[in-house]
Amino acid sequence: MRSRAVCRKTNLRFTSCAMSSSFTATQIVAAAYRAVLLREADSGGLQDAASQLDEHLSIDQFFYGLLNSPEFKSRLPLFCSHYRLNEERKEDTSQSNLLDAVSSGGSAEVIHNFIMNHSAWRGLDVLAQAGDPVVVLGDLQVYRCSLEADRVALTHRGVWVHGIKEGEEFTVVVDAAATPIHVDVHTYGYSGNLLVFGPGCAMRGDFRFGGSGNMAYCSGRAGQDQAYRVALYTSSSAFVFGAESTSVGTYFHIEGPDRYIIVGRDCMLSAETYVAATDNHAILDKDTGEVLNPPEDILIGPHAWIGFGATVLKGADVGQDAVIAARALLTKSAPPGALLAGSPARVIRERVTWDRAFPSVLQMHKAGEPQP
Repeated sequence: MRSRAVCRKTNLRFTSCAMSSSFTATQIVAAAYRAVLLREADSGGLQDAASQLDEHLSIDQFFYGLLNSPEFKSRLPLFCSHYRLNEERKEDTSQSNLLDAVSSGGSAEVIHNFIMNHSAWRGLDVLAQAGDPVVVLGDLQVYRCSLEADRVALTHRGVWVHGIKEGEEFTVVVDAAATPIHVDVHTYGYSGNLLVFGPGCAMRGDFRFGGSGNMAYCSGRAGQDQAYRVALYTSSSAFVFGAESTSVGTYFHIEGPDRYIIVGRDCMLSAETYVAATDNHAILDKDTGEVLNPPEDILIGPHAWIGFGATVLKGADVGQDAVIAARALLTKSAPPGALLAGSPARVIRERVTWDRAFPSVLQMHKAGEPQP
C-alpha cells in the first residue's frame, strides 16, 4: 500500500490516492490532529476533533502544512482503513434496526435478542462461558431519553441522564424487578446506546458512554446493593454485570470497537477493584507508528471472586470458581478453581471454591457446633 496521503483538492474535498476514499477537509485536518498531536488511531474521534479545530481557525495554516509532513503521510492509510471499516459497519443496519425496535417500546424478547446478538461478541459464545449471566426480562419499561418526559420519569426510578443533545437517541430499559438506587448516566452527545437494568439490579454508580452503538446490561443479586462505575470510551462495545453477582466498588473501563467486559453469574467483586480492557493510552513503535498495546476483552467466569483492591487487566480471563487475592494484579488468565495472589498474580493453590458465608460460620457448621 502506498503511503502517499493527499493528491489533490477539489471542491473542498481531499481525495486519498492510496485508499480511493474521499474525506472532507475538516475530517483530514481532524485526523491529523488525532494522529500526530494526540497519537490516537481512532476514527471515532474525528467528529470531536473537528469541532475543536473549528473553534481554533487561526491554526489552519499549521494543519495544512502538517498534511504534507512525512509523519502524517505515513499514518494516513491507517486512518483511511479505520474510516472505511466504520462506513462499512454503518451499511449493516440489522443491529441498528433492532435497536430502533427496542427504542420504540420493543418486547422483552426483542431486547433480549439485541443483547445476545450484539456485535461485541463477534459471534463467540462468551455469554455461555460466563454462566449465561443475562436473564430474560419480565415486566419492563422502555425510556427514550430524547424525550424530556421520559428523562423525568427515569429520575423517579433513580436514574439521571446527563448530556442529551437534540436528535440523540439514548434508550434505557428498566425491568420491574430492578431497583436502581442512584445512577448517573453521561452520554456526551452520542446516539444509539442502550442501558438495561435487569432483574436483581439494585445499584449505585455511573455510566459514561463515549461512543455510539454501545450496550450495558446490569443485573445482580436481589436484596443486595451493587456499587460500580462503567466507562465505555468507544463504539459498539458491550458490558454485562451478571445475574446474582455483587460489587461493592469496582471501576470497569472498556475502549476499542467491538470489545467487551463480562462479569459472569454469581460473582463477587470487592471494594477498590479495577477491571480495565485497555491501557487507556497508546504505546507506539517509534519507527512504524504501530500500536503495541491494543485493547482486549475481559471475561470473568461464573462464581469468581475478585478480592479487595485487585486489578484485572486486558486479555485476562478469570475461570469459574477462581479467587483473585487482595491487591493482586492479574495480567493473564486465571485457571478455573485456582487461587491467585501477588503482582503479577500467580497460582498459589488449585482446586478451590468459595462461599459468601463467613469462614467462622462454615467452620462451626462443619464441626456441628450451634451457629450464633
